[in-house]
Amino acid sequence: MFNLSKLATVLMLTLGVSQLVQAGDPVFPPSVTGNSQPAISDPVAQRVIEKTVTLPVTGILATEKSGKVVVLSTNGRYTIVGDVIDNWSKKKLSSLDDIRESSQIIPLKSMSLNLQELDPVTVGHGGKTVVIFSDPYCAYCKKVIDQIKDIDPSEFTVHVMPLGLLGKESEVRVADIYCAQNKRAANALFLASDTTTPIKRISGTCDGEAFMKRSVAAQIFGVTAVPFVIRDDGHYVRGVPSTSLKDFLNN
Repeated sequence: MFNLSKLATVLMLTLGVSQLVQAGDPVFPPSVTGNSQPAISDPVAQRVIEKTVTLPVTGILATEKSGKVVVLSTNGRYTIVGDVIDNWSKKKLSSLDDIRESSQIIPLKSMSLNLQELDPVTVGHGGKTVVIFSDPYCAYCKKVIDQIKDIDPSEFTVHVMPLGLLGKESEVRVADIYCAQNKRAANALFLASDTTTPIKRISGTCDGEAFMKRSVAAQIFGVTAVPFVIRDDGHYVRGVPSTSLKDFLNN
């Protein structure tokens, strides 16, 4: 199974917590707590740091030369030799077509990711899984969420992942939803794009572990803007689907 907790640890050690925050991890008010960063004295964490080198590149590209796939850094400095493996889908990528297909999907099924660990707002109970990253103040997200009602709930299970990407108001509203005393009512307000009705939080502290996992998932999936929709076969779209959400999920 794809272990998001371990990946979160590695990401925070190699990228730094500040980069994860900049990528869209809302800074919760003090009432939200959670073990978001392991102690550097931890021997396992220390080994990760000692064995990690960040290359000075902004990306990589694949090309084909003499019938063989060649992977290069975009600045032309590095040539990466050896097999190209998609660790998410657990497949060897032997051609440009394989790499192109891999770059166009997020294989949730192969990753065996437990989406419930991300504390989503879930609609439906069908066998096909849909994931939507959203922001409560995002007008385009509202257009997508409004279309969930057009989807057969017996065919699809839609997991909506609220993120606070659009500023402090978004961060606070997402924290309110996450820490709500009445989660069902808070989720209903979110799905209705209601950003004004007050949401009462639980008393005491609110464990932020599930939200940390959600934010890390958004980071590794490349969610830099919302809405971001992943359908059951792994294909995804940034923004509102060109025709409709229903058409995108069925084509």
